[in-house]
Amino acid sequence: MTALAVAILVPGNARWLALRVMVFFYAFAGLDAYLTACEYNRGEEPDAADNPRVAALLNLTTNGFGYVYAGQRLGFAAVILMATIGRLIFSKVPLLGEALVLAMAVHAWTIARQRRDEAYPRKASPAAFESGLPAWLPAGLAGVVLAGYYALITFGQIVLILQHYPRPA
Repeated sequence: MTALAVAILVPGNARWLALRVMVFFYAFAGLDAYLTACEYNRGEEPDAADNPRVAALLNLTTNGFGYVYAGQRLGFAAVILMATIGRLIFSKVPLLGEALVLAMAVHAWTIARQRRDEAYPRKASPAAFESGLPAWLPAGLAGVVLAGYYALITFGQIVLILQHYPRPA
């Protein structure tokens, strides 16, 4: 709700950052609920540490705090690096900045997934109860939301490039 209030009431860059955070929260909320229920059915604790989705979402919405959450020793180095160099990249080439943040989110997800698999080995987990909801549906809906977001970012980058280079007379 805070991101929604900021997006509505606050002018400037904070508004756009809040909208970006809301897109990611909206995209991952349903998917996270579904996957958390599946993990619970397999016997994993819902509040267990090293949740890969939390690590990925933290890296998508903050300056690398997903690494800190995943227990990386150099996590704060990523935070400081993204706070300085990442802002410069975002201001000049937003599409490259989004690609960098996406790569960092996937990396944090794999780190947290490995740590979670060590705590809850897949072979030792009982089979999950079957759900009436197909597994592709929550993932597909999150993918549609994120594909729309990245399509808008790509369109914006093309517009910035076209504005930068003058048209021939």
